[in-house]
Amino acid sequence: MSTPLRAQYLRLKQPFPDALLLFRLGDFYELYDEDACVAARELGLTLTTREFTGDKRIPMCPLPYHGARRARGRPRRHPGVGDRGASSPAVRTH
Repeated sequence: MSTPLRAQYLRLKQPFPDALLLFRLGDFYELYDEDACVAARELGLTLTTREFTGDKRIPMCPLPYHGARRARGRPRRHPGVGDRGASSPAVRTH
């Protein structure tokens, strides 16, 4: 079973499979799954994991909101990241 937040992320990511999706949660953008692995490797960010469904752990990479402005130009210089990115705020669901 997925959380509402995870479901929202997956819906937003679906139209942009080749872009890094920066998912805004408070003071951080979060990247998940393969996006998290790529961002951590290419931008020198910390890669962690989080349990979303049962015992399955999902790769996750936080990027401070105020640090994102500095990182925006960097992906274009890294072939592993490419030149596509998308961002979206998380929307609270109840």
